[in-house]
Formats: sequence, C-alpha cells, structure tokens
Amino acid sequence: RTLAVVCFPLGTWVGGMYTAACCRHLAAKGYRIMVVTPGSNRDEILRVVAELGPAFEQVVLLGYPPFVKDVVDAGAARGVDWSRYAVKVVLAGEVFSEEWRALVGARTGSTRPCFDSASLYGTADAGVLGCETPLSVAIRRFLAQAPDAAGELFGDARLPTLVQYDPAARYFETTDEGTLLFTGDNGVPLVRYHIADEGGLVSHDELLAFVRERGFDPKA
Repeated sequence: RTLAVVCFPLGTWVGGMYTAACCRHLAAKGYRIMVVTPGSNRDEILRVVAELGPAFEQVVLLGYPPFVKDVVDAGAARGVDWSRYAVKVVLAGEVFSEEWRALVGARTGSTRPCFDSASLYGTADAGVLGCETPLSVAIRRFLAQAPDAAGELFGDARLPTLVQYDPAARYFETTDEGTLLFTGDNGVPLVRYHIADEGGLVSHDELLAFVRERGFDPKA
C-alpha cells in the first residue's frame, strides 16, 4: 500500500498535474496507490504524511530535488521520523550528485539506494522521456567513485543524469553537436524534436561491457 505525495507545483505547471494523472492511472489499473496533491506547500505535505502515512506500507515523495530535500529537512527539524514511513523519492527537473542521493537517503532512512529513489528525464512538451532504474542507479553510483571511467564514457568530468528509455515509446538520436533529438507520439506528434539538451546514447550491452571491463558487475 503506497501513499503517493505529489510535491511538484500544481496549476499551470505541467509536472504536478502530469504526475498526479500518472499515479491515478496506476491506481485505476489496480495498483494499491492513494494519491494526494499538496503541491509545493511544505506544511501541507508534512501534515498529510503525518496523518495518512501510518496507514500505508510506504510513502513516496514526488518532486523537484531541492524542494524534496527541503521537505525532508524541515520534517526532521519538527521531529518527523522519516524511517517509519519507508520513504521513497521520485525526482525530476534537475541533475543531482550521488553524494546528494546518499545524503537524502540517510535522512529518510533509506536502506536500498538503488531502489529507494528514481530520477526522471522529461520535458513539458513530451512528458517523461526516460527514467532511472535500479540498474542505471547502480552504474551511476559506481561511476561517481570512478571519475576517470566517467570522463571516458561521458566526455565530461561532471556526472550527468543516466536513464533508460523505451525506444518503442520515445525514440532518441544525437546530433553532430552532441545534443539530443527525440521523436514521440504525443498530443502533438513530435518528430526529431530538438530542445538543445546535451547528451548521448549508449546501448545497454555497451554500457554493461564498459563497467564490467573495469571490474564492476551492476547486476550482481
């Protein structure tokens, strides 16, 4: 039983409304999810978690990374014991470091870092384009401790977002300038849509081979 707390702004902001609709869709399919939408009202989020959280097996906070951390810290300052709620976090809108993931995980009582948080990559135009998985999180955590390997793979010392995607739903290509194009069947079909996001593509097998050559087996 899951309490999904939508912490993205609501109203004209796409993130909150989109996330709430996704959670309601999952609930309609039979998943045991209850959705509450306090939006970016920190006090209301903490009130909802305190009053409803004990009735659920886990609480999922969905929001912008800096704001989710602010909620967690504010709750801890008010005496909230986050560990009793088996908190998970779903994040979008900004890249963050693995040190940040570990810090927030420690404050929420996370015991399985590859499973307790997931970041989404998307746009207002097309919704979610890719998402972190336990596999991608494990690989990113390894690369955070291996900067030489990360620089070789990504061509940059700064660790980017690393997500998996379904090419049947969203199709990605890269330009000669190192930016991404994507194609998707949305309300308005987007074909080779270019929003100037820097990035690249690595196949599943190539990435697994790359980290295994450096002594890391993420599936193990």
